[in-house]
Amino acid sequence: MADNVTTVVATDEIGGAMYQRVKTCWGADGSANDTSAAAPMPVNPVPVTSGGLSVSRLVAAGTTNATSVKASAGQLYGYQIGNSNAAARYVKLYNKASAPTVGSDTPFMTIFVPAGGSVQLEIPHGLDMTTGIAFATTTGSADADTGAVTAGDLLINLFYK
Repeated sequence: MADNVTTVVATDEIGGAMYQRVKTCWGADGSANDTSAAAPMPVNPVPVTSGGLSVSRLVAAGTTNATSVKASAGQLYGYQIGNSNAAARYVKLYNKASAPTVGSDTPFMTIFVPAGGSVQLEIPHGLDMTTGIAFATTTGSADADTGAVTAGDLLINLFYK
């Protein structure tokens, strides 16, 4: 250990008084990055056993599957949807606290699910649904479409809070 080590104390003047400034820094050995809103402290997520996202899972019936997922404001964090039909299908999301009236209510978002394919999306900060989270399924993309899908066509998983 070296002798004659000098300690430096940084201060900020606030209202005529000097206050010690202590700021967290991070970086590789031999470097120091000030933590700020523009350069936040890197954090590794820690697994938890509760408080995570909820999942709404539906295997489509031979209807439009009008479904209320959450009857109050929430966040949609992602979806995974598979389509076993030989034709495209559509999942329509509604910012609504009750099951939608398919063909009359206007969807918040329409998700195209290709024939025999699947789609998935992760929304890290969530999609704000201020009234509620609801969805329906149709065979057509138009907002007013009421074509019922065939039973088993779609497997829908929505991740929300």
